[in-house]
Amino acid sequence: MNVVVVIDGREAIPVRAIPFVTGWTLSPDALVNDLAGSSELTRIHDPRAYHLTERGPYPAMLPKEWDAVVADILELQERLYGDDNPKGRYLAWRERSIYRLPKAVFLWRDEFELSFEIGYGRHRWAIMRERAGDRGITLTPIIPDNVCDAIMEGFERFAALAPPADLPQDESLAAKDDKDMAARRDDPPTPNETKPEPANAGVTVTLPHMTAKLEALLKIMRANWTDYDPKRLPKQVNIAAEIDEAMGWTPEKNGTPLAMAGRLPPSSSQTGLPTIRPRDRDPRHGPYAPFLGSPPT
Repeated sequence: MNVVVVIDGREAIPVRAIPFVTGWTLSPDALVNDLAGSSELTRIHDPRAYHLTERGPYPAMLPKEWDAVVADILELQERLYGDDNPKGRYLAWRERSIYRLPKAVFLWRDEFELSFEIGYGRHRWAIMRERAGDRGITLTPIIPDNVCDAIMEGFERFAALAPPADLPQDESLAAKDDKDMAARRDDPPTPNETKPEPANAGVTVTLPHMTAKLEALLKIMRANWTDYDPKRLPKQVNIAAEIDEAMGWTPEKNGTPLAMAGRLPPSSSQTGLPTIRPRDRDPRHGPYAPFLGSPPT
């Protein structure tokens, strides 16, 4: 089923179609928690959904407008999986949770694809035994007949647009970028163009000074991402734990490293400000206190 609709000349995806578009990487509960800004671990970057009105412009829904949807889906989950109910109700939850998402609400296709790619890019999310297309989306997913009408509810007056034939639906933006870079490496450079350096060539950054914490963070980066094996990516939870230790952060009560929690530490003394501030500018230390790193130039 093609789930792309054209609204005033721009491609959009109904919010009820997002779980199918992402192959349930973004289930309804995960999606609404991100849209409400209530998720401890944000899955997609800066997601925005819009409410369909009689005519544009179409207002963006506020995070607080999703609170009731979050509660509604949670109530459904608790009712199906509660202590007094039999287990194994996942299929029922998948079907019914789609109806708990609001009708006539959509995400612009270009905004969603970028947000999803940032959230599930290789730099942020490791997938064990990753298969081709696991990070991609499909705009023509297989959808059960009994929910097709529900997904398109409110969009009946908009014509569906077939996805471009030259874009495989399981190909992520990262995969296309990889192909583009490979093509560039194979082509000879133009007179005003130089070949890109290998991915492990690194970058050079000039800093005004260096602090102990900043140096520790750079050390973690070098240890985990220099000459790494693409087939065996470093575990994000291990990297996050190293960052917590370097920054002096305390993990969440459930053991989740604070670097993965998607929020700043509760104490302002634990934020990133001391990480980049020269020690002689720290009000907690006198002007003759020794530097943790090189003094600013």
